[in-house]
Amino acid sequence: MNSLFISEYWPPDSKGGGEESASALAHALSEQGVQITVLTSICKGLPAETQQGKVRVLRRIMTGTNPGSFLSNIQRTLVFPFSAKKQIKKLLTKETFDALHYVNVSSVMGKTTPKITPQGIRSFVHTNSPLFFCPKGTLMYSDKKECHYTCTPLRFVECFLHSNVFGKLKNSWYYKYNPALWLALYALFRIRLSRLKQFETYIAVSGFMQQKLLEIGITKNRIHVISNIVELQTQSAQHKTPHLLYLGDYLPQKGVRELLQALTQVRGTYTCNFYGSGPLCGEMQNFITQHSLTHVQLNTRIPQEKVLATIAAHDIIIQPSLVPEAMSRTVLQAMAAGKAVITSNRGGMRDYIQQGKHGLLINPDKPKEIAHAIETCLASTTREKLGRNARKKIQQTSSAKKVTDEFLRLYNTN
Repeated sequence: MNSLFISEYWPPDSKGGGEESASALAHALSEQGVQITVLTSICKGLPAETQQGKVRVLRRIMTGTNPGSFLSNIQRTLVFPFSAKKQIKKLLTKETFDALHYVNVSSVMGKTTPKITPQGIRSFVHTNSPLFFCPKGTLMYSDKKECHYTCTPLRFVECFLHSNVFGKLKNSWYYKYNPALWLALYALFRIRLSRLKQFETYIAVSGFMQQKLLEIGITKNRIHVISNIVELQTQSAQHKTPHLLYLGDYLPQKGVRELLQALTQVRGTYTCNFYGSGPLCGEMQNFITQHSLTHVQLNTRIPQEKVLATIAAHDIIIQPSLVPEAMSRTVLQAMAAGKAVITSNRGGMRDYIQQGKHGLLINPDKPKEIAHAIETCLASTTREKLGRNARKKIQQTSSAKKVTDEFLRLYNTN
């Protein structure tokens, strides 16, 4: 079996958990005898072709380098699809593949047409982000509630005018009141949906993503719900004073404001570390200072290779995202390490956490509820129970063996 993975970015040039999950899958499949070639973007300082273990990585596609920059996103939108199609076409004329595996949202925009793709090559797509199903990329209507509407042009404009963010960008007035941007975002959304519907097999990373695929007309027999790979980690001893951890972007939609407000209400002894970066960094530091939260520390983003060690050094991991995420890799990694997790009752994590058994689900826009969940987890017996059950859950759903076995069955199905 020879599979071509298409991804806009690839480790060590990762832009999020999606690339890390795709990399884990590629390496696990390669250990089972699948020949994996990754076609990804050019990255300054990295070779055009390299071998990562048994995985061959080709960096040949042109794209923008910073998903948090408006100008870079324009480059990604205009350049990446054409460059990806061109490079895929070149590869297909020189090499033989059994499957084309598009592993993230942006890679779908580079999907080749049937005229380019030789007969017999199967197409797979990973649905691992709400960006597939929302022009803003958040699935939040006017930033206030989870969106369940059919996104018509008029409804999108109304939503956009009442939103403070889109994607990872602040919705400043020069974006918000720009009809050309409305048109571009909505048109891109429709094109993305059109491309998404052209695949043969769909991998949904959660039941939440499966439901979104069903809503756009993909038949259930073509959708397979398969977790990302998360390996069990060695459990570390708990601290006498619980250590709390937030790991992620400092963005409004990640719920960091609500988390800080919650920390002012928590009764009990704890320390809390934030690790990340983003436009709210200054505001967050000012809040910590003004409220004398001396036990709360704001830190810069840590490299990917230090994530597991950082999780291991804490007792309670909190991810209060306001947007319904497909799946939080950080939460799954924390569960695999036997940690108590507190996360949003929105999106895909509801598939992995039974309330009070594997973790605590909270309404992320209610600081009082977040504070109560933290107080619950300050008890060592509660943390031990949640962590133990969470670890078992990950072993059942997300081990490399389970995930690769499911993929091998798919690959071997005619």
